[in-house]
Amino acid sequence: MMCHTSVLLRRLLQEYPGHSHYSFDRPGTGRSNVATSVSLWACCRRASTNQCRLLPTMPLSLEERVSFIQGINVRPSAGVTVAADTTAGASDAAVSAGSSVAFVSNIDSQMKADVLNSTLMAQLNASELHNRETDPRSWYNTYLETLMAIGWEVKEFDFTLIQDTDNFLTSDELFLDYVSKYMPTAEFALFRRMLTALQQPQNSKASKLLDDEARTLRMSNWQAGVVSNDGGNPTFKINAFLCSASWTLEHAMFFKLRQGGGEVEITAEHQVMHLDLAKYSQVRELILQQLGNNAQLLIHDIAL
Repeated sequence: MMCHTSVLLRRLLQEYPGHSHYSFDRPGTGRSNVATSVSLWACCRRASTNQCRLLPTMPLSLEERVSFIQGINVRPSAGVTVAADTTAGASDAAVSAGSSVAFVSNIDSQMKADVLNSTLMAQLNASELHNRETDPRSWYNTYLETLMAIGWEVKEFDFTLIQDTDNFLTSDELFLDYVSKYMPTAEFALFRRMLTALQQPQNSKASKLLDDEARTLRMSNWQAGVVSNDGGNPTFKINAFLCSASWTLEHAMFFKLRQGGGEVEITAEHQVMHLDLAKYSQVRELILQQLGNNAQLLIHDIAL
C-alpha cells in the first residue's frame, strides 16, 4: 500500500509536471529529500526564486484519502494526565487535545463527534511529525494537509503578530479582543462563555488536558473557535494562537501579559473551515479505528 507521503507527493507532481526540478524540503531539516516529504503544501525551492508553497487544486480521490489516513501513526499522548471523559460530546463545548471548541445550539451529537474526532486526528498527525510548540510552521502544514484529506475545506494559515499586547493585562482579554473582530455577536458571546468556563474549577480537567497538549515551558500553540451548522455541514470559525514568553507559562491560554519586565509575543490567525460530511462519512469509521482510545483520552467536555 502506498503511504500517505507518496500519495500527496504523487498528486503534487501530477498537478505541477513542469516543476520536477523543484526540491522538496524534509520538514524540520532543510535537507532536500523527495521520498520523505510529508507536506501537501510542500516547501519547494528553486535556485532563481524564493521559497514557495504548492496547494493542489484537484481534490484527493477516496483511494488517496484512505491511503493517507491509514498511513497516520497515532499514539496516545505521553502528556495526558487526566482521566478519560466517557461522556465527551454531551456538552455544547469541549477540549480536543490542544483545541477548544464551542457548538451552537443546532449541532447534533454526530456532528459534534465528527468535528472533535477529525480535528483531533489532524492534531495527532501533526504532533507525531513535528514539535507543536517549537516548530509551529511545519506543525500547521501537516495539520492542514490532514484536515484536507479527511474532508475539510481549508486554506493556509497566515499568522500575524499582535502588536498591542501592552494594552491588555491578561491574555484572555487580548484573545477576546482579537476574536471579536471576526465573529457575529451571538457566536462571540458563546466563545466568551467558553473561555470563561475554562477558567472555572469544574473544568479543571479540560483545561489541564489543553495545557498538557498545547504548552511547553515558555510556549503554547492552541486553537479555539465556534462551530455552526451551514446547510447540514459544520462550519468552524477557528482562531489559532502562538504564544511565546520569557517566563514560564502556567497555562497555554491564560496568563498575565506583564511579568516583571519580561517579554511576550503572540501571533494569531483566523479562518473559516468547512467539513464536507458527505466526504467525511466515507472515512468516519476508519478515523475512529485509527484514533482508538485517543477519542476518549484526548477529548473532554467543558461545562458552560
